[in-house]
Amino acid sequence: YNRNPDPMFSVGDGIFVLSNFELEDLNLTSEEEKVLRRYLDGKDVARYSITFDNRYLIYSDAEVKERIRSEETFKNIRAHLNRMSKYITSSNAPYGIHRARKKQNFESEKVISPSMFKLNQFAYDTDGFYVGMSFNVINQTNDKYSLRYLCGILNSKFALYWFYQNGKHRGAGVDIGVDKLRDFPMPEE
Repeated sequence: YNRNPDPMFSVGDGIFVLSNFELEDLNLTSEEEKVLRRYLDGKDVARYSITFDNRYLIYSDAEVKERIRSEETFKNIRAHLNRMSKYITSSNAPYGIHRARKKQNFESEKVISPSMFKLNQFAYDTDGFYVGMSFNVINQTNDKYSLRYLCGILNSKFALYWFYQNGKHRGAGVDIGVDKLRDFPMPEE
C-alpha cells in the first residue's frame, strides 16, 4: 500500500524551505539564488545558540512573487512551485509565501525563540537568519536594554517561571506570543 499518492512528492520534501540537496536538484540560476535566505527551524535554536542546518527559504514577498511569475530568469523556481502548487494553501499561491514579513526584521540583529517551548530558548542572532511564524523575533526598538542583555533575562529561571505563570499551556510546554513578551516585567534601572 502506497500512502503517498503523488510519486513526484515525498513527505518531508520542501516547498518554500529547501535543503541543500533539494536546491542542487533545482539547478537555480544566480538570479534565483539571490532570493534564497538562510532559514532556521525550531530545533536549530537553543539557549544562547543557533545551529544552521543548511536549509534555505525561497523568500517570495510580493515583489519576488511577481518576478517568479513573469521573468524567465526564475524558470527553475517557477517549475518547482508549479509542481508543488496543489500543496500550497497560501492566499499568495503558488509563487508567494504566506504573510511575508519585512526583511529588516530578519536581517538586523535580533533575539529569536520558538514560540512554544518547555525550557526558554532565546538566542542572539547577528547573522540575518530567517524564521517561520512559530518564532518570536525581537528587534531593537530603543536603547533602554541591549538585545544581549534581553536575551540573558529571557533565558533566566525567573523568566521561565513567569512564562509558565502567564503563558498558554500547550501539552508539556508553554506558548509565548508577542503580546505576552510585551507584558514581561523587566527590571527597573
